[in-house]
Amino acid sequence: MNRISDIFVAKKVAKKFSTRQFLILGALITGLVSSVIIFVTFYGQYTGTFTLSMQRDLMDKGIELSDESAFTNPRSMLTVQPMEEIGDMIEQDLNIEAARATDGQYFDPLVPYYIAYTYYLRNSGKEVINVNYRLRIISSYKNVDKAIMVRYIQEDLATGEITDKLYSKVTDSNILFNEDIVQFLNGRMKKITIFIWFDGFLTTPDMLGGGIKLDLSYTVSTATID
Repeated sequence: MNRISDIFVAKKVAKKFSTRQFLILGALITGLVSSVIIFVTFYGQYTGTFTLSMQRDLMDKGIELSDESAFTNPRSMLTVQPMEEIGDMIEQDLNIEAARATDGQYFDPLVPYYIAYTYYLRNSGKEVINVNYRLRIISSYKNVDKAIMVRYIQEDLATGEITDKLYSKVTDSNILFNEDIVQFLNGRMKKITIFIWFDGFLTTPDMLGGGIKLDLSYTVSTATID
C-alpha cells in the first residue's frame, strides 16, 4: 500500500511548515476499557501500530466494534494505519462528507495531514449500558498539545441523531474530552467518525520536533437489564 505522502496532491492550507513536520506512527481503536493510541513525533523511529484488546468481561456484555455497518466480522480491536510526513492544516480542509461515507480509514488525496476513521459500536447484549468515552493526553513534547484538534461525530443509526463536537486543549487539564453515551439500548448501533489534526492557526515554529501521545478509552459506567 502506498504511503500517504506518495499520493499527495498540492493544495493550499494555512501556515503549513512542511510535509515532513510531524509523523504519526500509529493508531488503534479498541473496545471498552481499551484505547485509541495516536503517537505523534518528528522524524521518529517507526515502531508499528499499537495493539490493545478488549477485556473479556466487557466482550461478554455484547459490546462490539466493526469498521463496517453489517458487522460481518465484529472485532475487539480496530487498527488505524500509520501515517507519515504530515503537516499542520485548518479545520475547513477536512473532507467530512467523504470521510463519513468511507468505512474504516479515509485518506484525503488533497490534504493528507489528518487522521479520519469511521467505525461502529453496537450493543448486541441484553443490557442497557451507559458508556463513557474519554480522550486523554498521555504526554506532550514542545507544547504540541496546544495545537492538537479533534472532531468527534457520532450518529445513532436508529434515530438519526448526530452529535458533532470539536475539541482542543483549553486548560491545563490533560483531558481533551470526557463524555457519555447515556442509555445505550441493546440492539442499537452508533456510527462514529473521528478526525485528528494539528491546527495551522495554533502551531508555532518552536513546536517543530515535538510529539504527543493520546489515549481514547471507552468504559462501561453502568449496565442494567432491559
